[in-house]
Amino acid sequence: MKTTHVLNILFGLMNLCYVQTGEHPVAGLEADSTMEIEVEMPTPQGFSRITAGTFLMGSPEDEPGRRTNETQHEVTLKRDFFLQRTTVTWAQWTKVRNWAIENGYTDLPNGSKGSLGDARNNDQNPVTTVSWYDAVKWLNAWSEREGLDVVYRVDGNVYRTGERAPEIDLTANGYRLPKEAEWEYAARAGTKTAFYTGEITHPDFDDPRDPALDEAGWYADNSDTGQGQQIHPVGQKQPNAWGLYDMHGNVWEFCSDKYDQHQTFRVIRGGSWYNNAGYCRAAIRIRYKPDIRTNGNGFRPARSSVE
Repeated sequence: MKTTHVLNILFGLMNLCYVQTGEHPVAGLEADSTMEIEVEMPTPQGFSRITAGTFLMGSPEDEPGRRTNETQHEVTLKRDFFLQRTTVTWAQWTKVRNWAIENGYTDLPNGSKGSLGDARNNDQNPVTTVSWYDAVKWLNAWSEREGLDVVYRVDGNVYRTGERAPEIDLTANGYRLPKEAEWEYAARAGTKTAFYTGEITHPDFDDPRDPALDEAGWYADNSDTGQGQQIHPVGQKQPNAWGLYDMHGNVWEFCSDKYDQHQTFRVIRGGSWYNNAGYCRAAIRIRYKPDIRTNGNGFRPARSSVE
């Protein structure tokens, strides 16, 4: 999305020139003219701009590993948005959490470094053992810390504590979770295959490694590096065309949407370090309770392109 700025200062200088010289610096403009121009909101550091467009969400009926909740349908995203190039690391989580605890976010957990949570994982592993509720409160805290408008509120108040389904303001300029359609659109990055690196050929646990997924993400068949299967530091595999890393595997990623409007479950996408290739496809969608904390789930911040 683009924002409009009125250049009154510029035309004030032009008018001053007109008064002093009797000639307007721009032919055809009156001294009291104003002009509007379009200025793009700059891309936040560590994020990619995902430009608006139309794509086919879901999977074809013959895709290996396909589930029945992946009916293909056309979706149009009318506005650009921003998505962090990696999932939130434990170091990133801790930096914001330390501020949050001192500013009213009293029940945010420590989280864990990756899947093991000890010296075998480092600060650049995705944070895990945080719930959907924890994630959106942390995103509010990051917004407040940077002076942005918060996205999540409860009864009109900033959502800082507790476990309640918040109101979501997508017109706010603060940090948020991506909507499910945004997540898949960003993951595909213009591709129509199961992975942004190619078609899926080995969807099950008893198969050899899937060569396309092996390039893009960590999953059950490649996440064991001698100490058992585990999460890996972010950004080690091939990114997609948007510059996004780990959209397939490593950790499941929370989306803002409810899985079903009649349920409290939220959607998670992308697969994890312990899943087979079939569960790491771009179209995979799983429901998850928003209060559960596990070592397989993480999240990736988004922002609406508004100022």
